Amino acid sequence: MTCIHWDDAFGLLTVHTTDTPEEFRLSYEGWEIVFKLHQPGYRIIHRGSLPDFYFEERIAQPFIKLLNGAVCLHAGAIATPRGILLMLAPTCIGKSTITASALAFSSAKLVSDDMVCIEGSYPACIRIGSHHIAMRHETFSNETFVTQTSEIHGKTILHVAPDACLDAPMPVSAMLLLQKAEKPEITPIPYDAALPALLAQQLILSNPTMDFKRDQFKAIIEATRDIPVFQYAINTESRVGCRQSICCLCDYFNA
Repeated sequence: MTCIHWDDAFGLLTVHTTDTPEEFRLSYEGWEIVFKLHQPGYRIIHRGSLPDFYFEERIAQPFIKLLNGAVCLHAGAIATPRGILLMLAPTCIGKSTITASALAFSSAKLVSDDMVCIEGSYPACIRIGSHHIAMRHETFSNETFVTQTSEIHGKTILHVAPDACLDAPMPVSAMLLLQKAEKPEITPIPYDAALPALLAQQLILSNPTMDFKRDQFKAIIEATRDIPVFQYAINTESRVGCRQSICCLCDYFNA
């Protein structure tokens, strides 16, 4: 067996090949699953401490899709009448907060809170990635889109009602690079200027083959090449700031 991924950013997460061609074993916090390329689902060897939904949506499916050639980005995404808005930022900028804000203060629906998988090539199209939002605070715990809350890894998990989630694949209409600011603002930026940030937010294997790295780079360029990019300055320090940030977003995109 060959280890093709080892990472502790998620906790200890490893992916190995097995003796069976195109088969992989993924291990994470007590969970062990086996899956094969180009086949749906996976076989559970051992259940870990994390709830099934959290492991499925945040770990298992993104890595399975990644190994099947999808572009997986550390990003949030919401669905609006004009298409999906893909929001990219490093940890702690406010992706989850602005995602929850969009559900609270607009008609947007949840696509994904933390990991977005773009399957296929141009034009970029995304299916629902998660039915929950993991928060570092409880600001939105009592919103109408929340069916229940739970605690995982010190985070408050908002379980989102089905009617507040995307129910069919949609195209991506814009990519937003998030940054913190006092005053919300949206500014168009060139695609080539945004590309380093886009590449920095991709989910990557720790020990990929050169072919895999090349194919992933091509897939990212192909999937996103004609999508407009914007710098989105957000204020998520208070509910007022969150609401203003979403009003700015809705006004700009008429969403």
